[in-house]
Amino acid sequence: MKTWLAVERLENWLSDKQSGFNMFGIPEHVSKAASKAEAGDQIIVYVSSNISAFADVRTITHDGIKKLGFVSRYDDVYPYCLQTESLLTLKREAWIPIKGMVNNLELTKSSKDWRQIMRHALRVLGTKDAQTIMSRMEAAKHG
Repeated sequence: MKTWLAVERLENWLSDKQSGFNMFGIPEHVSKAASKAEAGDQIIVYVSSNISAFADVRTITHDGIKKLGFVSRYDDVYPYCLQTESLLTLKREAWIPIKGMVNNLELTKSSKDWRQIMRHALRVLGTKDAQTIMSRMEAAKHG
């Protein structure tokens, strides 16, 4: 099982929430990476939009990507999606800001500008980073 980090804007996250988190839109330029996703993998969703926080975790329900055609519920037209279901969704006030975690994540701690790293739409997280983020999210959900 892999844990993916996905980045999306707030308006897209709100659209996903309204639809029950049953998919995550994929732009053309990350479709090759996304096609390697497998059922059972998890996606930790980071909301950008000057929020810069981890908001939810989804489980991928089908291998690979699904072609959407021209219909999209997002502002941008995404030709593909990962089919998902919600695993953990934090209330807005409990979202985990990345600023307090930058020095604890392998992904960001050696970067001079972590914001550039968090601009990438989809990537596989290392096990340690996935566990660090997930444990903080679990604690926020219960605390």
